[in-house]
Amino acid sequence: MLFAVLAVCAAALLLLRSRVSERNTAVIYRDGELVEKIDLNLVTQSREIDLGGNVVLVEPGRISVIEADCPDKLCVRQGKIGGGGMIGCLPNKILISIESGAGSEADAVVR
Repeated sequence: MLFAVLAVCAAALLLLRSRVSERNTAVIYRDGELVEKIDLNLVTQSREIDLGGNVVLVEPGRISVIEADCPDKLCVRQGKIGGGGMIGCLPNKILISIESGAGSEADAVVR
């Protein structure tokens, strides 16, 4: 019985560990062109990226738009994303998406 409990615990730990190690990559596009790919799992210090009309904040495990010169500022109000999701700024043609899991690639880029 003890062996069965230990085996279940070991399997649970392995499963949890594999989920934590999945890719969590932020991909930033401006006007349909790739600006930068960032593995958010490897980020240890916050930094800002100035995209002209938008300022992006990269933090460990998440990314957000903190400043925008567009009228509605919806991209700023979308908040922080990580582990999935998107932020878009249509007036400035900015798209930030999160690729989660192994082998995630964009199917298409809209211009």
